[in-house]
Amino acid sequence: ARFRSSITLSAWGQLKLILKNVAEKRKVVLAFAGSYFPSTRLASCCGYLSPSTIPTDLREWVCPNCNTTLDRDVNAAINIERYVDDKIKKYINKLEGVQTFIC
Repeated sequence: ARFRSSITLSAWGQLKLILKNVAEKRKVVLAFAGSYFPSTRLASCCGYLSPSTIPTDLREWVCPNCNTTLDRDVNAAINIERYVDDKIKKYINKLEGVQTFIC
């Protein structure tokens, strides 16, 4: 299992490298959120951070701060988009004619 895990990590690293190279050649800004970014645990509606992980089989959860029902995947996508947008926003104005994709 440990060997399989290392192969998987290696494959993700290789994919990231390929994406970076292609983005560089095509003059596209490519930004990544780190693997420890709490995209699922962070409520996109109010910013509440759940102290514990959300089980992967739980597709929806209710924010205890504002009682909003959050879809796990949609919530994570919104949080990643905001995170990456905040990180690259200061660079976008400097780049003319460059496409921006958020991954």
